[in-house]
Amino acid sequence: MTLEFNEERHEYTKDGKSVPSVTTALGVLDSYFGIPVAVLQKASERGTKVHRAVELHLQRDLDELSLDTDIADYFYAYIKFERETGFRPAHSELRVYSEKFKYAGTLDLAGPDPKGSKRDSLIDIKTSAQLMPTVGPQLAGYENAYLEERKSKKKLLRYGLLLKSDGSYELMEYTSATDFSVFLACLAVRNFKENCK
Repeated sequence: MTLEFNEERHEYTKDGKSVPSVTTALGVLDSYFGIPVAVLQKASERGTKVHRAVELHLQRDLDELSLDTDIADYFYAYIKFERETGFRPAHSELRVYSEKFKYAGTLDLAGPDPKGSKRDSLIDIKTSAQLMPTVGPQLAGYENAYLEERKSKKKLLRYGLLLKSDGSYELMEYTSATDFSVFLACLAVRNFKENCK
C-alpha cells in the first residue's frame, strides 16, 4: 500500500495506520510558545498559500494575477531566489516515509545544490519572521526518509529558505551532526505521549 495524506487533518497513514509527521514530532519542542493562536493561524495560512503558489509555479500552472496580495511578495522572493541561483528542483512537495522509524512528511524541494556544488540538496521553505532552530532537525527527518526510500547513504545538503515580505530571501545551510538525533528524540517523546492517551 502507499503512503496517504489527509490534507484537511494533516494526517499521514501507511497501510491504513496513522503515522506521525516530521512537523508533528517536532511540535513537542513548542518553539512558538507565547505567540497568540490567531497570529500562528494567520502565519500558517500564509505559509500554505505560498507553498501552493510555488508548487503551481513549478508545475507551470500558476496564474500570477490570481495571487493574494498578502502573499505576492513572499512568492516573488522565491522567484528572486530561483533567478539568482538557477535552482530547479527535481522534486517539489514530495511525500516521504521512513519504514525504519515509522514517520512521514512532505519535503518542499529536492534538487541540485543552489550554491553550485555537485551535491544534491533538500530545501524547506519558510515564511516566518525568522528561521527557527527546529528547521535543522526537520530537514534531517526529511533527509533520512528520502535516503531510506532510495536505499542511499549519500548525505544531502540541507537548507532553510526564508521568503520575506519585502521580496527578499535568506538561504541558510543546516550542518549540525546532532540534528537527526534531536529529531528522533522528539519523535520518541511524541510517541510516548501518544501512547499514554
